[in-house]
Amino acid sequence: MAEFSVLYVCPEADIPRTVRSGHGESGYPEVEWRWVSGFHIGPLYAYLGGIPVAQANRELTSVLLEEEGAPPYDQLDPNDPDQWVTGYLVTRFPDRLVEALARLSGSDRPAAGRHWQSELAAMKDPMAPHAVGMLDTLCDLAAKAVASGHCLTLAESGG
Repeated sequence: MAEFSVLYVCPEADIPRTVRSGHGESGYPEVEWRWVSGFHIGPLYAYLGGIPVAQANRELTSVLLEEEGAPPYDQLDPNDPDQWVTGYLVTRFPDRLVEALARLSGSDRPAAGRHWQSELAAMKDPMAPHAVGMLDTLCDLAAKAVASGHCLTLAESGG
């Protein structure tokens, strides 16, 4: 899991350029968060979508986005761990998750935050205490994504 991750709102076609541009350089709405990964989002998506966590995790697929100019992963030295930490693990949030986050308001938002926090605490995840604040951030970004017709993406840096 990356030490820092960045959540971006951008057009789907711009995901590679946006992620590679670096935090603060994309020109799109973005938020940096510490120690968040795609698997953190699964329990929240399951709760909001009324689906099993396993299904939510399957729908939150991630792709590896290599650094520009970096050798392909199959050409890296398997005995040199420093070569393994380049690029980004990118998760594009499913549209129905983004729409559910954008709609979450009133007393439903704190209730969802508490539920997500309890799910993370049950996994003994150190991100649990930050779940409610993170949910506010996700909802704000999701509202921007829906309003602009863009997608919400999580990028975890390998380096």
